[in-house]
Amino acid sequence: MKLESQSVVNGSTSTESILRVISDWKPTVTTSTLTYQIISLLTQLTQQQKAGESGKLDTQPDWDSQFFEWARLSPPFMPASVDPLKIGTPVSPGSLLQWNTPMPKTTRMAEVAAEDEQQQLRQMRTFATGATRDAEDTKFDYEGFLSPLVVKRYAEYLHKHRIQADGQLRASDNWQKGIPRSAYIKSAWRHFMDWWSGHRSAETIRNEDFEDAICAVIFNASGYLFEHLKEQERKKF
Repeated sequence: MKLESQSVVNGSTSTESILRVISDWKPTVTTSTLTYQIISLLTQLTQQQKAGESGKLDTQPDWDSQFFEWARLSPPFMPASVDPLKIGTPVSPGSLLQWNTPMPKTTRMAEVAAEDEQQQLRQMRTFATGATRDAEDTKFDYEGFLSPLVVKRYAEYLHKHRIQADGQLRASDNWQKGIPRSAYIKSAWRHFMDWWSGHRSAETIRNEDFEDAICAVIFNASGYLFEHLKEQERKKF
């Protein structure tokens, strides 16, 4: 979009001229370009006014024209066409109230966000019904990682061992109150030996005991990992 000086010659007011510049706005015009055109127009209007008052065109406007040279403007003010960082930002007339375009870091963050959005759109799943959901390739697949058959057998083992020596039924999450890792590792070894023996020779152990041994190893490994993760979380604070 080129700045037309004819409107100045014809005596149009500054408001009318600026509105004409804004009305000719195109999405490809950057904040810096549009701002430069409006300021240039105001400069011409100021010169014309002074010329009308003194009868001589003022060749030295109040504003230093050198200030508007693109080479002296910082990257946020440069149009995309001459900006080596390619950070010129298309604007709407409403954004003229904002003098600065986004700083490079902010602009880059916006670009990254836009790229992420486009990536998500490309990863959308469309079902036969027309329903859509985002891709699940990067999400944990608990349903696939775990087997209901194994979880049920493990729960049976844990429930059976909720009964304490005094006959009291302990809470299902009692173990989460805290058990030393040394207790877990020693118990895990004992049950692992039963598991290993059953693996080498099925005749040496009943099937129920064999399954219980495996569940016990899982319990001790889970408890050990639980205590380890708790300690790691405490170290963060």
